[in-house]
Amino acid sequence: MDSGLRALIEEIANQGVATNRLRLLVAGGAEILDSRPGASLGARNQQSFLTAASELGLAVEAFQIGGHDNRSLQLHITSGEVWIKIAGLQKSVLLCKNSTST
Repeated sequence: MDSGLRALIEEIANQGVATNRLRLLVAGGAEILDSRPGASLGARNQQSFLTAASELGLAVEAFQIGGHDNRSLQLHITSGEVWIKIAGLQKSVLLCKNSTST
């Protein structure tokens, strides 16, 4: 988890993107593979990601992590909104609105 984030940010920076302008939205980290007490792969992934993000100087703007349900993300290009569909819920949940003015 942390090495993937580091590689992604390094490649983004190599392409000339100012990484201090990135908006970090995080979803996932559910305990869907093994719900036995102590297994907590999702919790370890969450902590690994958040630690790596902090070490890279990236602030998490919004998140929807943990629990026991899988999620699907939807990025609406025209509006900049990010929606999450959570298993078992009929409606998607708004994670983030576009914060830039046009």
